[in-house]
Amino acid sequence: MKPILILLFTAVMFSACNKNSDVNGACYINPQPYVYSQGGARIIFPTAFTPNGDGRNEYFGPLGLTGINSFSMTISDKDGNIMFRTIDLYTQGWDGHTNTGIQLATGNYTVSFQFTTVNGDHIDQSTCVALVDYSTAGCIPRPLTGNYYFPDMIDVSNTNHYFGTTEYVCP
Repeated sequence: MKPILILLFTAVMFSACNKNSDVNGACYINPQPYVYSQGGARIIFPTAFTPNGDGRNEYFGPLGLTGINSFSMTISDKDGNIMFRTIDLYTQGWDGHTNTGIQLATGNYTVSFQFTTVNGDHIDQSTCVALVDYSTAGCIPRPLTGNYYFPDMIDVSNTNHYFGTTEYVCP
């Protein structure tokens, strides 16, 4: 009986990133953007953004919204501390700062979100996002570009096709 209890405790403890966490509970980035598409509702989340003031991929938030009535999103750090929270479906999104204006460090963060579909279904999910900062050379290291989907890579009209990013890639 104890192994079952331990297994259940472990599953609950590490479920914060909806199968996007490692054994230490920290988020790792899924190789595909998060896409929910059921019952006429659709929401897409990129896996990374670069809030560095260059005008490209500055904000993280849901894309391709259809069939959704209400929405809330909470961003937490690896220790579960809430960094940002919004209930505004049409806000610009998260800019890498806390709700009190503190700029957060590069890293992976847990995104918990809830929404109600036009059919009345209540959805409660989570995923992970990488807050990526440029290297000192003003570019994203090449290995990172293949692991992330930035907001400008997602074609919201077709969830099966993604475009290249405008982010600078290191040579």
